[in-house]
Order: sequence, then structure tokens, then C-alpha cells
Amino acid sequence: MITTITYKGKQYNTDEEYGLVLATEYTYKLLLEKGHKPKKAKELTSKIIKENGDNMFGYHGYCYVLGKSDFEFFCLYYLHNIYVGEGKAELAPIHHTIWKELQDAIINNTYDKLEYLLPRGTGKSSFISLALSIWCSVYKYKSYTVIASAIGDTAETFIRNIKIALDGNKLIEKSFGVLYDPKKCTVNAEKVELTNKTMIQSISASSTLRGKSYGNTRIELLLLDDYQKDDEIATQDQRDKKWKKFNDDVKYAIQKNNCTMVAVGTVQNNDCFYSRLKNLPTWKVRHEKGVLVDDVDVLFTTGLWKDFYDILMDKKSYGENSLDYAKEFYYQHKEEMQYPLLWQSFWDCLDYAISYYEAPISFKQEVQGDTSAQGERRFKTIITETDNDINNHEFKATILCIDPANSVNNKADYSAFAVGSKTYNGIKYIRKGII
Repeated sequence: MITTITYKGKQYNTDEEYGLVLATEYTYKLLLEKGHKPKKAKELTSKIIKENGDNMFGYHGYCYVLGKSDFEFFCLYYLHNIYVGEGKAELAPIHHTIWKELQDAIINNTYDKLEYLLPRGTGKSSFISLALSIWCSVYKYKSYTVIASAIGDTAETFIRNIKIALDGNKLIEKSFGVLYDPKKCTVNAEKVELTNKTMIQSISASSTLRGKSYGNTRIELLLLDDYQKDDEIATQDQRDKKWKKFNDDVKYAIQKNNCTMVAVGTVQNNDCFYSRLKNLPTWKVRHEKGVLVDDVDVLFTTGLWKDFYDILMDKKSYGENSLDYAKEFYYQHKEEMQYPLLWQSFWDCLDYAISYYEAPISFKQEVQGDTSAQGERRFKTIITETDNDINNHEFKATILCIDPANSVNNKADYSAFAVGSKTYNGIKYIRKGII
């Protein structure tokens, strides 16, 4: 069975066929960046590809050399199973921009501290942490890479994905030789050592960075990927402890004059770890929002989207089918209801609108990186229905909520009880309340 590679709408039957097209494209692009005119760049590209025809894909061949200077080419060729192919969305401009910035940071030392604050669903870990750790290791730009994540399971997932990317990767083996060899090198749930004497290690953020080394080398590439979790930002004390632990650790953990730090995550509070990094003048920060408009509240509460919302919430007219009617309205006006998204080829305007209506505060934080709305009243629309109408709905989940009195004496406050239920289209009802 032949597995085809789909790239920019065209299908290629072999790695070599695809690789030749990609090498030609990125050679031409590189020559343009060096200042050659299009006609001259095209002539030089043909000459270079022809001259390297005998060793285009082999050991330390042309693709190896091109990948060393072009991070994006390396990802799209040597890791094409991750980024290119059937069922994979076309990359967004933001992905190309980030790869170029990381390339400059590693090769040209433009920055040694970079922070990427991106919406959920942007592929932060795949496009930054996974790709950068592999590229820096196979070319030995960095001897010792550490990926730190707030959750232990996530840390293990990084290593598992790195193993999958390297194990049996014939393109890398052909150009680099065998780098991934568990029989000769340390490979476990936490570490992947390559035969070129480089190490990638993934740890939980609760572990200390101080004292970690590979051979006589301290950390040369530190990736802070989802470095904080919810229970580290709830109070001022928790946020201060997280910040202090990081600063106390990093000073003694990194290789002096040869460490690049990359922080990747989503802002969760205006004083959280990522927000504090953002405010430091020593960090290069890229903060992107998912919906590319000035005010999502205005977008989703006016015009056709306001009409969509009114239908969605009109249980009296549409009953349990209000979501279906709202979707039908969207499909009838789909072209006029489109709005710009950070990853336009992958994300869907309808899905993001529904996410906003379900939880606008969370949406603005997770998608827009906007924490200014935290503390706002969450229930902005209140519908009153009779007991009979409420109990005729089909509920997805029901809970009993209790706020007990602080004691049983006559001066104590009161206890409150509520039975709350949620329908399948996300509307929440208080079915019974007692004080």
C-alpha cells in the first residue's frame, strides 16, 4: 500500500518526490531572502538542485544541510508525518512566523528568552516544544534540552511523542544515521538520549531544575510548556511561590551564556507566571488572540450573531431544538457571519461562537488571552420558566448544591440548598431552591 503525501493541494507518492519539491521551494525562498532577484534565484535554485542530485537525501546530503539552516524545512520534510498530509489542516501564518523566530533565536542568537502566549488549540506543544527539541538535538545545537510541564502526565506525553517522531524515521536515519537507538542510549519515560550525545528530558514543573545536567553540561534549551496549573494561580501566595521557585531554580540550572529559554502557555490571571514573564523587558513576547477582532463581546452580541443567540436562547418558541434552529440560521447566513481567526483553515466560526455563549469569561481568557473580565457576573441572561416547563426539559446532568450555615446557634447565618441541572445544549436551570 502506497501512502501519499498531500502538500498544498497536490499529492506525492514517495518521500523523494515530495522532498525534491520541498527542497526546490525552500532553496528558492532562501535565495530570495539573501537578496537575489526572482529570475536569478530561480536559475540558482535549478543549478543547486542539479548539482546535489547525487546526494539529495542521503547521509549529510543537501536536505540535511538545508534543514540545518531552515527550521521550517526540517519540520515539513523530516517530520512531515506530524505537520503535512491527509486530514491535517494547512498551517496558519502564525506557525511559520514562530518557526522563523525560533530559528533566528537558535542560529543567530537574536533572543535567549522567548515567550509565546497563544490560544488553546493552536498546537503550541507540537509546533514549538516538540519540533524545537528535536531540531536542536539532531543538529546538536543544544546538547541538553529540558521540557518542564506542570502536569506529570503531560511531561510523559512529550517524551512519548518524541519517541514516536524519531523511532523508525527513515528520512532522519538516511540523512543523519541512526540517532534513536534504545539499545545503546538511555531511553525511558522521562529521557531520550541520542547517539550524537544529546539528551531530551521531560520533567514535571514541581521537580527542581537545579542540579540537572547531561555529562558536564547544564540545561542549554529550557522549554516551559504549560508550566502552571490552576491550583498555582488561585491565590496571591500561590502565584508568589510559583514565581519564586522558578527564579530560584533557573539561576542555578542553565548553562551560562548558552541557554535558550522558551515559555509556552496561556495567560490564566493578570498576575500569573506567564503574565509576570510578559512584563519583563528581558523576554521577547508574542501574545496572540484566537479571534482577530478588537472586541469579541461586540462581535457576538450584535448583528447576525445577536440574532443567532436570540434563537439559541428562545426555549419558548423552539424548545429542545433551539440549537438546531440556531445552526440552521447560521448556515443560511454563513458567508456574512464569518470572522477572522488565528488558524482560519482549521478553526470553525460556529464552534467558537457557541464556546463564547457557553462561557464568555473562560472564552476571553483561553482564546483571547484576556483576563480583564475575571470577576464579572457570569450569568448575564436569566430566563424565568414555570416548574412544569423546566421539568419537561431533557437534562444531561443534575447536582445538589449546599451552602451550609456557619453554626447552629441563633446568631448564625442560614443554609441554602439548590438543585441545578444542565440541558444538552448547555443551558443551566435551578430546578429547586431552599433557604
